[in-house]
Amino acid sequence: MPSTNNKYSSQQCYIKKIKFLQKLKVSNETLICSIHSLPLKIICIDNKQRICSQYALNNLHLSHQIIPENKFTEYLNELVKVYVKIEINLN
Repeated sequence: MPSTNNKYSSQQCYIKKIKFLQKLKVSNETLICSIHSLPLKIICIDNKQRICSQYALNNLHLSHQIIPENKFTEYLNELVKVYVKIEINLN
C-alpha cells in the first residue's frame, strides 16, 4: 500500500501538470513564432509550450509528445479522467 506522503505527492504533481497545461489552452488570438513567423498551433507537452510547425519538425522536438492545438482540449479532458480514476483508486 502506498504511503500517504507518496499518494499526495503524486496527486499534487498530476494536478500541477493539468493546471499548467490548461494555461496553454486554445486562445482566440493567433500567436506567432518570433523566429519563423508561423502560427504557434502545436503544443509540445514535454516542454509545456506552444510551438510552430517548423519547431515540431526540429530535432529538439522530434522525440517529444506534441499535439495539434485543435486536439489539445480533448487531451486535457483525458488527463482529467485519468486523474479522477487515480484519485478513486487511491481513496
